[in-house]
Amino acid sequence: MLIAHSITSSDFRSRLDQLTATRPDLEALLYLIGPDKMLEWAHTIGVATEAELAALAPPLPPVEMRRIVAAQSERPSSPLSGRNSTYRPVQICESSSNNAANW
Repeated sequence: MLIAHSITSSDFRSRLDQLTATRPDLEALLYLIGPDKMLEWAHTIGVATEAELAALAPPLPPVEMRRIVAAQSERPSSPLSGRNSTYRPVQICESSSNNAANW
């Protein structure tokens, strides 16, 4: 059993079926990828593009875990470039070949 089946409420499934029945693009998608992949689509892309599906989808990861993951880092961030960068400076030397000008 797919995880998508275990987290899909009957309201979510009903709304997905209504959308699929009324939108030719979603009907074609269902035909192309099948019902299992359509349910995965609904829980990923569908919830990002359809507000009605998003309202019916369970929060994954749960809100408690989102707070941990989205918490500000304890270590100070370092700039990726410039004087305070954590990368060592690089010296760029000129070409010693005279052939470079003859391209």
